[in-house]
Amino acid sequence: MTPDSKLIGHLHALYTQAFSQLGYNFVLRDRPGRRSLSDANEGITDGECARLGKLNDNPSYQNLVRVDALLVHFKLSAYSFRDDLPPITADNILNLKLRIGYPRGHAAQEALLAKLPSRYLSQFSEITHGIRMLTANRLDIMVVPEALLNAALDEIGSPAPHKVGVLAAYGAYPYLNSKHRHLAPPLAEVIKEILSDPHHPLHSFSESTQAN
Repeated sequence: MTPDSKLIGHLHALYTQAFSQLGYNFVLRDRPGRRSLSDANEGITDGECARLGKLNDNPSYQNLVRVDALLVHFKLSAYSFRDDLPPITADNILNLKLRIGYPRGHAAQEALLAKLPSRYLSQFSEITHGIRMLTANRLDIMVVPEALLNAALDEIGSPAPHKVGVLAAYGAYPYLNSKHRHLAPPLAEVIKEILSDPHHPLHSFSESTQAN
């Protein structure tokens, strides 16, 4: 899951409430993104709090069952302090030879940038670290969801980079290890009921877009 303290806090509260209604205790384990996915897929942990809606398209994660309750809509956008860049798209980003940073373990960015040579790519564990790399001219652009960038900017009080393109739109969903697939339908219903409150704080991270 995204290493952003505000989002994690809202997800923790959501799942604590949802699992309590189903008669379970919820414990959040903090792990690096890729290891977190691997542990959930192998059944070392019981699931993932928020992952790309099309995660099951990846054959590496066939032991994960999507819980059909949309948590957040995201737009995956490119940000920079440079003023000389053309509008960045999912197509031309592969040809511009830019130094690109993105959060470690984010499946959407990894899939989007998979064709780029590794020398053009940098990963960071916290979005605040990526902002500092961008400010220090160690990156040309950073690829992150806008809502998470804004939360990180509020945290460190940094000047805001400008958006230079929108690369994709997607939704974040819960996932369970397949041994818990029987819990997916009731968990989805409980989460949908909780999020039916238009003032739920998790909605502040959603961007107006259609996502899968």
